[in-house]
Amino acid sequence: MTDNQYRYKTVSVRDLEVGMYVEDLGRKWLNHPWLKSRRMITSKREIERLTEFGIRDVLIDLSRGVNMKRIPREELDEGSKGPSKLEELERRSGIRSDNPITPVAFNDELPTARQTYGQATGAVRYFMERAIKRGKLEFEPVLRVVSEITDSVFRNVDAFFSLSKVREYDRYDFAHPLLSSVTAMGFGRYLGMNRPQLLALGLGAMLQDLGKIHIPPQILFKRGPLSPEEYDLIKKHPMYSAKMIKDHPEITPPALSAVLYHHERADGTGYPKGIDRQALNPFHIIGGLADVYDALTADRVYKRKLTPFEALRVLFRQRGKQFPTTWVDRFVHYVGIYPTGTVVQLNTGEHAVVRSVNHAQLLRPRVLVVTDSQGRPAARVREINLNSERHAQREVTQVLKPSESGIDPSRFLDPYIDV
Repeated sequence: MTDNQYRYKTVSVRDLEVGMYVEDLGRKWLNHPWLKSRRMITSKREIERLTEFGIRDVLIDLSRGVNMKRIPREELDEGSKGPSKLEELERRSGIRSDNPITPVAFNDELPTARQTYGQATGAVRYFMERAIKRGKLEFEPVLRVVSEITDSVFRNVDAFFSLSKVREYDRYDFAHPLLSSVTAMGFGRYLGMNRPQLLALGLGAMLQDLGKIHIPPQILFKRGPLSPEEYDLIKKHPMYSAKMIKDHPEITPPALSAVLYHHERADGTGYPKGIDRQALNPFHIIGGLADVYDALTADRVYKRKLTPFEALRVLFRQRGKQFPTTWVDRFVHYVGIYPTGTVVQLNTGEHAVVRSVNHAQLLRPRVLVVTDSQGRPAARVREINLNSERHAQREVTQVLKPSESGIDPSRFLDPYIDV
């Protein structure tokens, strides 16, 4: 047989998964829902549209896709397309019915997620301290953490992630691996990745900065600007990380690739290798987005944290530049235009804290109303769903900074609060 006979396979639309690359739909363009007949599947909705058009089977390219070599160029060259500001990514208006992609309700999963989160922070701290002090890598705690996070995001894609920005951590270098992993895995699940893919993605994000233990602390935690020589050393940490973990049997090629290339960028300005944009795959991009988002929203010795909303605006400005346009848009659809923990003002004058995202209508999240219309503390904190007919007249009119509003989101997002 020729290589092409091994490369292509006809599959039922029922068996399509996010990340597969469709080579041929078997239809002329007027009889299918896509602009082009070949592309990588990036959402479950794309698969549903094929079914709606009566397409039963498609031809896929086994050499391309989420585990393979590259992303189609059209996924990268879209810098001039789309809205001019973050809020315009949601083109829908009004109340929209939501079809949850996970079987367990947000509030039902939250207690389990909180318990697992506490165990995870301890496990990651133990792993990092052993690596720093003794140079010993004990992977078992990290593998267990990644597996438990995977279980949680399969039950509910948002609950675990909602905890990541409402906690305080004394060590960024301990917290960042866990929070990047949580963000990456939640995003991967939102895109429809399966369990092996999520395990590889989460493990890669958890270990991607491990090599920084070989960089002198005076450089790693320097308050002022780095010299060119110091920055060159920083840029080597993905290679250090990959070298430290490559021989472990649990480290699959996708996980190792995610570690090595999470700082590469679509415009070729990344490191350590400055690879061509056509060499990027979803593991690199998801890992990079999660890494940047968490870094922007965390306090560090040389930089104060941004609010989640401010961080998304930074990423939005990188659409079609450092990150592919469509992937930034997907990330916003997962995190929400008003991410969990965002302080907002409603058109009623009430102030509220975003509790969770409504993926069907990004401008209408679930919120905790914490003040009355005069800005006075509410007698009782109420959780309301802006994406419901009951609250259709309410809408977000402004994003507030916690420092200016005097509202500490973490106080209200604690799962033990009585709402």
